[in-house]
Amino acid sequence: MSTNYYFNLDNYIEQNKKIYGNIVHITSQEVKGLSRASFVYLELKSQSSLSPIWHTNANKIGYCNSGKFLITIRSPEKKDTFYLEKGDVFFVPMGFIHQITNVDSEAGTILFSFDCDLPKTMELTKSVYSLNTSVFDNVFYSKGKPILDHLKSAKTMENITFVNDIPQNGSNTSSYKFSLESSPKIIEYKSGYLQEAVKNDFSILEGLSILRFSVEPGCAVEPHWHPNASELIFVLEGHSKISMLEPEGDVTEFEVRKN
Repeated sequence: MSTNYYFNLDNYIEQNKKIYGNIVHITSQEVKGLSRASFVYLELKSQSSLSPIWHTNANKIGYCNSGKFLITIRSPEKKDTFYLEKGDVFFVPMGFIHQITNVDSEAGTILFSFDCDLPKTMELTKSVYSLNTSVFDNVFYSKGKPILDHLKSAKTMENITFVNDIPQNGSNTSSYKFSLESSPKIIEYKSGYLQEAVKNDFSILEGLSILRFSVEPGCAVEPHWHPNASELIFVLEGHSKISMLEPEGDVTEFEVRKN
């Protein structure tokens, strides 16, 4: 089977496990056929947090597959803090700092898609660690206070950490959030259904959208293509056969299952 258009997440999960969670990046370096798209799987255990990050060359959209999370997004104008639960999606514009914390009693997962096949990530903690003491003191008015020394003494390269005190200041709504699972089914037949989070309904989106669909046994999605977008499909459950006609006329066929 060609790996240009296919990956099995299970092959990567075991390689990346950490104490408090797991993060897996699937880019065009792992799957050569990816173009203008890439994928990230994030698992956080209870009371674990993904350290504040931002992406310098990509927007991203996340789908909550399980659990409950507290999301904080810092834009140039303000800070948004909101809860994310199963079936919700949220959007993070390029360059916006964001933090994700699992506030549930069990582990939870979020599936991300980027509008770039090689997204670049900056971490806030590493940015702070890169400052020398005099620069830090002048910027944060901390001269004579051992703030930077304390930060550096607690220095960790882990981007998933345990949080002792979980903030309880989240909102249930945000302009960055859309409840996909509870949205109307724009197509609903005995053969399956389709839901979507697109710009018409989720106006903050730029360069990305999500379709959530189900296909009943023995049924098929009508052959189609997208003249203005790449498409990345993640299988949550089931077993399907994919047929793809490439520009050169070759037909690629393969079977997909969960993950």
